[in-house]
Amino acid sequence: MSALAGYNLKQLEPYKGIGVAPNVAVQPGKVLPATATGTIFTVTGAVVVLGLVGVVQTAFAATAVNISVGITGANAALAANPAAAFNATTVGSVIQMPATLGGVLPAAVSAKGSAKGCSEFILENTNVTLTTDATNAGALTWVLLWVPLLRKNPGAVTAP
Repeated sequence: MSALAGYNLKQLEPYKGIGVAPNVAVQPGKVLPATATGTIFTVTGAVVVLGLVGVVQTAFAATAVNISVGITGANAALAANPAAAFNATTVGSVIQMPATLGGVLPAAVSAKGSAKGCSEFILENTNVTLTTDATNAGALTWVLLWVPLLRKNPGAVTAP
């Protein structure tokens, strides 16, 4: 999990002292959908997403592929296609959300790179989706760090 070392406790500051421990949902080794949309997480109720990253588990093939991250009915609501297509992305590289929600997906971060991710955002009763424009055999483990928006109705995030 050293590829996730870029996360810091500052992302949890909004929840400090309110008695809410962050939750982690993991979708291990999810193969990219072949020119289609696939679900990576299902959200029930309302949650605040503190971070969402994909760690490459199976190297991407040489075939160029554009990936967008969205929600049900809005394929690029969280991250639009990258400026340069992903191809030959190596194992251990990290794909994270853009600095602005719905912005262009940044290039994958290698072991010695860094990128600024977006601030926390709210999801309610939806699926987090991944859409591709080509077939590529790459696979990612997706990690979503979240807390409930409402403590009396905590919501949930699951990997289908």
